[in-house]
Amino acid sequence: MTRIQFYLFVATALVLSGCHADVVAPDGGRYQEKQLTIQATYELAKTTTKTVLHDDGYVYWTKGDAISLFYGKGTGGGSKFTANIVEDSRIATFSGNVGAITGVAESSSDELMFWGLYPYDPAASCDGQTVTTTLKSEQVGMAGSFAPGFAPSLGRASGLLLSFRNLYSGLVFSVKRNDIKSLTLRSNAGEPLAGRAKFGMDAMIIPKLEEVVEGVDAVTVRAPEGGTFEAEKNYYLLLLPQTLSGGFTLELSTGDEKGVFTVTQAYTFHRNLISEAFHLDEYSSFSAE
Repeated sequence: MTRIQFYLFVATALVLSGCHADVVAPDGGRYQEKQLTIQATYELAKTTTKTVLHDDGYVYWTKGDAISLFYGKGTGGGSKFTANIVEDSRIATFSGNVGAITGVAESSSDELMFWGLYPYDPAASCDGQTVTTTLKSEQVGMAGSFAPGFAPSLGRASGLLLSFRNLYSGLVFSVKRNDIKSLTLRSNAGEPLAGRAKFGMDAMIIPKLEEVVEGVDAVTVRAPEGGTFEAEKNYYLLLLPQTLSGGFTLELSTGDEKGVFTVTQAYTFHRNLISEAFHLDEYSSFSAE
């Protein structure tokens, strides 16, 4: 197994001219929207995580990366913050607008928390206790790394110094054949492996899966650009962290043949831990599809 974890530390600079709205809220306060620029760096090296893993072992932000930022509660993806970079970088600034109501009695400490979600999800929501987002059941493989936008992470803090942590578990796999087009992981007992889910934080600010709102019992990762997986290259399949009571089944597909490998005993996919299945085709039984 490979332990996967990263920290995103955020330093903020408030743009003084960034007040875009100042209207009276229903409770008598005033709603103000401020423009913020957030600087994001990685605390830990030698990790494999959410955006792009380079040959030097470090994780890099990529052009076009965006996060959802919530202050207290929110819907519609919260505030979209976009990376201000033109090439892969270990340090990046993110800019966006965030709104808050001032001039009223303070809400609970949970409602005043900042929640950050990667990647940006226009359908994400935050109720002050959890963030609801989607882990995709259809994923795209990328040799040696994760495809950008497929590995969700979450951070929470009372200020804009956020430590982002991975929400998922998963499988890193390789094959020796050159004709494998996809891999599907299916739960034998029907537990949901992906879909829309609520994530909270425990007392140590570690993410935990609270509820699967709408899930599916299988996850498929396909080779890039409709091709085949390269032999001896590592690819990743991500899923919701949980225990599969009846084990799981792995299905390799060439389009003409299907290779099956089954684990029948209970198996736990822990958050932030990636299980290994190298040379998976050698342990699979193939037959015509």
